[in-house]
Amino acid sequence: MWFNRLRHRFSPRRIRLGHNGIQPLSSGESGALVCLVGRELCLFLEVNAEKVPAKQRPAFVATSVRRNAPFPDPDFGLSWEGGHASIWYWSRSRAQGLLGNVPSRVKYFPEALFIDRAHDDHVQLLALEAGIEGRVWRQGRLIASRWWPDVPEQSTWFSFLRGAGHVVDATAGVPMAEHAMIAPEQWNASNVNQKLLLPELGPYLPRLILAFGLVVTVVLGWQIGSIIRAQIDSWRAKPPAQDLCNTL
Repeated sequence: MWFNRLRHRFSPRRIRLGHNGIQPLSSGESGALVCLVGRELCLFLEVNAEKVPAKQRPAFVATSVRRNAPFPDPDFGLSWEGGHASIWYWSRSRAQGLLGNVPSRVKYFPEALFIDRAHDDHVQLLALEAGIEGRVWRQGRLIASRWWPDVPEQSTWFSFLRGAGHVVDATAGVPMAEHAMIAPEQWNASNVNQKLLLPELGPYLPRLILAFGLVVTVVLGWQIGSIIRAQIDSWRAKPPAQDLCNTL
């Protein structure tokens, strides 16, 4: 289908960036790159911005990340649920160092936004490409997330749950880790820019508009030309027809 070819033409390349380097995910033909920062490179933070005006929330979140980050150059990605932000953040220089040759057009997103889906009230242990992620959901909000290189011991798991305010069932033990794949789209509906049918179309939009305008101009010109030619032929045919009528 022409639409699929067009979508592939303007889609970026996607990679996963982790401790072990770069893992290709999918490849478009545009010069842009989408880099999913591995969960092992990220820290997690939940921010309550309910009392902050909507326009000031991005700055409020950025300030909160800078205050909590143990490095001076944090980048982050997030998911909003009401006035609460679930945030994964990482060191920009570390990510760029692992990436190596940084393209001119690259966007970074946390891998966690492409893993599994949102839940109402749930506790999870997810087996990722690298390591294990624990998640605690409450009323549709991700309130706690932590990464371990291997399945945590029971005491560590219980400590994580208690830190999230979750009631611990001592008889339950550590749950079985669910295998989680990287999805093509984000699970958080707030970041709709990841669900565009033609990703990375922005840089090409002026050219596409110009091309569309030229096509429209050519089509209209051809139609108008056809109408004019038909009218001219009609005018040319009138005198002979009139002479024929007079002769008869």
